[in-house]
Amino acid sequence: MSEPPPETYTTPMAPQPQTSENEASNSGSPASKLCGEAIRLFISIVKHISQSGGPYKAEMQHGSLQRSLDRFRLWDDAYGVSWGEIDYLFRGSRRIYRSISGLLVSISITLVDRLSPLFVEELKTNLTPGGLEPLARKMKGLIENISDGDGQSDSAGDYTDCTPDSIKEIAEDLKADTMGLLELDPLIRHPVLDFETE
Repeated sequence: MSEPPPETYTTPMAPQPQTSENEASNSGSPASKLCGEAIRLFISIVKHISQSGGPYKAEMQHGSLQRSLDRFRLWDDAYGVSWGEIDYLFRGSRRIYRSISGLLVSISITLVDRLSPLFVEELKTNLTPGGLEPLARKMKGLIENISDGDGQSDSAGDYTDCTPDSIKEIAEDLKADTMGLLELDPLIRHPVLDFETE
């Protein structure tokens, strides 16, 4: 029996030929769905800033936000997180799940509760059909699902109900979180899976 052609072999770590604008698969984990939604919202906000020519762009924070978005999208493209390509790692390693989902929750809360309110009126007219509010509600539901499923809410506690802060502070936090995702590369590429005895 002949071997299948090379293109039929797949590796979970290979970059995926999909765009980050696509929504996560309905069959994906809450973390993969949250990743996809966070990228959608992040793209919309950065696009709005780049087209506005307003004070945030003048303050040079647009460049920092764009770099954070680029890091986020490259990381997602490399591992196919928003398409469920590493959901098997989430199921097999509590450490990987907590590390990645914690950063995804932090990024998402920053986007929904801190960054998007600065542009809420404009984003309602610039986002794709459905507007900002349904997307924000969906992301908050996914955040709660992840926090509840992990048995802890610490990752959400740092940002929920926080006082308004500057665009510079927000940009720095997004920079730290997206760089944190890149630093998880060894953990993802060389996972140590949990083996529970029955």
